[in-house]
Amino acid sequence: MKFRLIIFFTLITCVYYSCHYDGLKNTEKKFAAYGIVLKKYCDDNNHGITTIVYKNKDGVFEYDVEGWSRNSDFWEYLQIGDSIIKPADTLVMRVKKNNGEFQDFQYNLNRKRKI
Repeated sequence: MKFRLIIFFTLITCVYYSCHYDGLKNTEKKFAAYGIVLKKYCDDNNHGITTIVYKNKDGVFEYDVEGWSRNSDFWEYLQIGDSIIKPADTLVMRVKKNNGEFQDFQYNLNRKRKI
């Protein structure tokens, strides 16, 4: 009986995290972000999540970019004054420098980090 309960809770946990991951990915895919980066920081109040503040014609926004920072040099490449372009219905964000140089980054929620 104890073994069955362990198997049951393991399966429930796996299904939950699988659905949660897909939900986050779908939410991020629908979201659009574009503007000039004003600030970048690790949010100590939110488990050190990499966060940016950017502005566009609609206002100033805060954006959790943890999914873009994982397994890439996104965080190092992104500087204050760069433009971000992330259209809706895509999981690719473009970071464009003032000199016209740009790099595209793929969204990734994999917990392993590049070192």
